[in-house]
Amino acid sequence: MVNSYLSRCALTTKYMTKSARNDMLTVHAIGWNRRKQEGLHLALSSRYIKTFKKAEAESQRLENLSSELGCPENIVHQWVDDVRKWATDDSVGTRCEDDQHERQKSIEQMFLGVHQKKASLYNQTDSNKIRHLRRRKLWEEKRKLLQTIKLYNEQVADEERIVEEKVESGLSVGGGDSLIWPWEVHSSGM
Repeated sequence: MVNSYLSRCALTTKYMTKSARNDMLTVHAIGWNRRKQEGLHLALSSRYIKTFKKAEAESQRLENLSSELGCPENIVHQWVDDVRKWATDDSVGTRCEDDQHERQKSIEQMFLGVHQKKASLYNQTDSNKIRHLRRRKLWEEKRKLLQTIKLYNEQVADEERIVEEKVESGLSVGGGDSLIWPWEVHSSGM
């Protein structure tokens, strides 16, 4: 509201000198704040009354619904506690799966990043000094990738492990652009 008001004021003062324009906009902003302050108690009290009426209506609707379903308030509280307990118990199990999924995504991203940087090493650099720095950075990123793969392999079953030799051969310049990761393979056993 205040922005649109001051925008209209700015349009009416655009042919004034800079100092007069700043003074006029300041006077208008002070007037806006004064009027806002004078009517604030009315706005807040009407907002409070509306909120209170809505809260009463919703609590009455909840009581009607609970009497219609025939369940007392203590059963509803028990259900809420059960759902909260179920949510906290389930979050522990899914947290591990989420960590594993995040690790899978980071492995894919690191692999693609190292592969693309290695492939474009000679295209984007024209001096040995810069190439040497980029090779060192590539080596560090490759080491991080292999460490992440080792962590992943420690947490999964044998059939879902990543073979590090395949990753190394995939990172070579002649290797393919992508690997088929164990989590991408769909088992067809029925």
